Amino acid sequence: MENDYLSNPLIEDVVYEISDTQVSIQSPCTGYVSYKLPCRLDKEALLRRYRNVLAMAKAQGVKISYTLHIRRTIQELWPEYEAACSEREELFPRLKELALKVKARGIHYGAVDDEVLAAAKKIAWQLAAYEHGGKPARSIAEVSYDLSRLERQLARGLDSDCMISL
Repeated sequence: MENDYLSNPLIEDVVYEISDTQVSIQSPCTGYVSYKLPCRLDKEALLRRYRNVLAMAKAQGVKISYTLHIRRTIQELWPEYEAACSEREELFPRLKELALKVKARGIHYGAVDDEVLAAAKKIAWQLAAYEHGGKPARSIAEVSYDLSRLERQLARGLDSDCMISL
């Protein structure tokens, strides 16, 4: 079956972007594989940003609601976040290796029969699953985004009758 697939004509204009942090295999009409390895966040840097947002809000007299439990989220989810990052970092080189094999062979018509491409897609989906809602990696990324957003808002200045959620 694999030999039959490899005897098919190559699909033209496939673009391969393969690096230590990203794998993307695209043609003008089809996205085969696309995954970018997120940067690992630093716990102490997140906690510093949390304290900075808190200090900026207090200095501006902005009301603070602690309903998001940002600090507690960081503390409680950090071990699971670290484990997820380690798992992603161990799995990503396999995706890169498979993508390089796909690039060397090319993508042929009938790509549904390409076992190497299918294996690369499967790993990309496994990696993407770490980013799904409710997962520690997603929760920590959302905390980072929320802190960045609040820092920008507070840097522009908020009225003292505003409220932020931490």
